[in-house]
Amino acid sequence: MPPGSVALGWTSSALPSTATTWSRTTTTRGRSQSTRAGASRSSRPRAESPGRVASRLTAERWRRTRSSSLPAQRAAIPPIPGLEEAGYWTNREATAISELPSSAVFIGGGVVSVELAQFLARFGVRCAIVDPSLAAREDPAVGERLSQILEDDGIRLEIGPRAEAVRTEGTERVVSLDNGGQVRAEVLVVAVGRRPRTQGFGLETVGIQPGPRGIQVDDYCRAGDGVWAIGDCTGTAQFTHVAKYQGRIAASDICGRPVKADYRAVPRVLFTEPEIASVGLTETDAREQDIDAVSAVIDLPTTIARPYTYEENPHGTFAVIADRDRGVLVGAWALAPLAGEWIHQAVLAIRAEIPLSVLRDTIQQFPTFAEAFGLALRQLPDEDMLVGIDHCAHPMIEGQRVEVR
Repeated sequence: MPPGSVALGWTSSALPSTATTWSRTTTTRGRSQSTRAGASRSSRPRAESPGRVASRLTAERWRRTRSSSLPAQRAAIPPIPGLEEAGYWTNREATAISELPSSAVFIGGGVVSVELAQFLARFGVRCAIVDPSLAAREDPAVGERLSQILEDDGIRLEIGPRAEAVRTEGTERVVSLDNGGQVRAEVLVVAVGRRPRTQGFGLETVGIQPGPRGIQVDDYCRAGDGVWAIGDCTGTAQFTHVAKYQGRIAASDICGRPVKADYRAVPRVLFTEPEIASVGLTETDAREQDIDAVSAVIDLPTTIARPYTYEENPHGTFAVIADRDRGVLVGAWALAPLAGEWIHQAVLAIRAEIPLSVLRDTIQQFPTFAEAFGLALRQLPDEDMLVGIDHCAHPMIEGQRVEVR
């Protein structure tokens, strides 16, 4: 790293909530040397104190300063009348409990609400989710299937209406909805998103003015002269695996081996049961980008063997979205056991732009969930395949075999 340069890392909520800064100068024969021409010893940024950046330089070697009191991000709290007075939890309180509440209502339909609601419901907690949409970033078909899964777990879904007010009645929080309904529970969990914390670190001293989404960085995670930013503070994608990836991008650039970041194939997993894994674009997103998108959706128990060799009540759905013009995969999603593991075949296919012809011709182990890839690709429109489906489901297995759009 050039003398006095600073790398700022704000981790995802899945990691310890800390802000970390590094600074270094290299020393050769007692003299400080810069790895970048023109570095000024009086103006390059450095880590002044835990979680604080200053613009003057005194560092003489690697130094790492860590603060346990600077959260990586903060929960976004909607301006709902009565919310502050009634009291609420965020994901931090909800994941630090030692005793189960009798009931919980979640405001928000994203990953935190979905995962925690299912977790608590399976321990006997009466749960409800309130939000205009469920898993909004995913294909609408995912939300539909997820709704059924959550309702089967006894979770009350109020999807569509918004929370317009909160009050307390005895030991319960009562959430009033804009459709005239209400939901009450012992605890209220706010999970409508998170915002990166970028204030209080002295970024203005090194010429960085964060925007509403965080610190703007370029393709190399550079935030300014001698400053790199990674993780949630960049607003790119608030995932731990993205923060780790950006850390590698920044480190490569710092070491003089610049590599551009590429976010086309970032996997997204809801760790429910079954898991819901996605990567790339939805079909709607693809068409909004003027991609000639085609897709195929398959029912796993009736098209591959693995679901009913894996569990007593087999289930699962898999979908692929392809660019017809370029002949490559641009998106995929799966709702199935271990989907977060085997979705990575699609991650690699999208990232490397592997031709559909190669993906279709790849031999997959029998019986595995990975067999779904070739089968789904062979069901895409305009595919001239002699053998599309090479598996006969057991007569007891029911379901829709293939849906093509």
